[in-house]
Amino acid sequence: MSRTPVDATLGRWRAAASPGGLIGILIIILSVLGAGGAILVLAGVASVPLPTPVIGVAAVLFTVVAVGAAYLVYGYTTIGYAFGDDVLEIRWAGRRYPIDLASVTYIGPAIEVLEERPGRWQRFWPGYYVGVRQEKVGPVRVVATLPLRRQLLISTDTEHFAISPERPVLFVEEYGRLRRALDAQRTDGFPTVAPGQGAQRLAEAGWTMQYPVIAPGRGPRGEQPEAASATGSYQIAAPGRGVSPLLRPVLLADRVARLFLAMAILLNLLMVGYILLKYDSIPQSITLHWNVNGLPDRIGSPREIWTLPLITGLVTLANFGLAWSIVTFDRFAARFLLGGTCLVQLGAWVALITLIS
Repeated sequence: MSRTPVDATLGRWRAAASPGGLIGILIIILSVLGAGGAILVLAGVASVPLPTPVIGVAAVLFTVVAVGAAYLVYGYTTIGYAFGDDVLEIRWAGRRYPIDLASVTYIGPAIEVLEERPGRWQRFWPGYYVGVRQEKVGPVRVVATLPLRRQLLISTDTEHFAISPERPVLFVEEYGRLRRALDAQRTDGFPTVAPGQGAQRLAEAGWTMQYPVIAPGRGPRGEQPEAASATGSYQIAAPGRGVSPLLRPVLLADRVARLFLAMAILLNLLMVGYILLKYDSIPQSITLHWNVNGLPDRIGSPREIWTLPLITGLVTLANFGLAWSIVTFDRFAARFLLGGTCLVQLGAWVALITLIS
């Protein structure tokens, strides 16, 4: 059987919408700001209480992160899935993974086959998952924008792929249509997907027409799924029901996240109290920066110390907002952000004690 040329596709499917692109852009912005700030310090325009070699290393690292994040954001924008007459092609960042439709042995919710590992990090960040998962069925190549419970698994005898097309029910129905056309030319009796069967399989897993949701009984802490009305062989979520994920206090219900957040706030408040306690005893001139030889090269007044709690407070607020927005997609990443905030606070404490002493 001749294979349809890769570029002669019948249907192109975008990946489901997610915050992955926005998070990537935020990483680029922060990295560029970090690299720019480090360069300004090296040029003598600004100063921080850190040795020059450390600033140089930070400038290089921030630059590498910015370039890497830019490439990954480009890759995020290229994620897509394209059908030909007899092939499905998965695309990401110029890479293409063709799957022979006639060789597919399973297509359906990934959660029914793969093991969900809550809190475990997946490349690259929430809303952007590309890499290879090691599962009992073998290596699974993931090119998706949604977490495992909202991914489709496509398996052959030798390969497994996890994807997240924009409209998974219609995607499976399109596969069924193409597969039936292929099977009409076959005489070996290979099983196919009957009309409506793909949609029914997804509906039984608790998916909606637009995107999958957690099935009844699978919700965290026994939550009930949103009401849905049946239409045909699959479900369409009832409009006006439920609360937007951004308005749900999911982050505050996580004990680990609450602990990290409380520690960050406490460290920031203690820093303000410590400065107030020591302020009268701080010399009128304090060293704010040392050169590579360990000699002071910038002197400032005590009021400049207030920059430290201001910066750490802004970092805490920004990371809390980002963690709040991504916790429904990746709980581990939300915890990681808040834990990183605590590390920033501890670093600021070291700088504060160094300045005052």
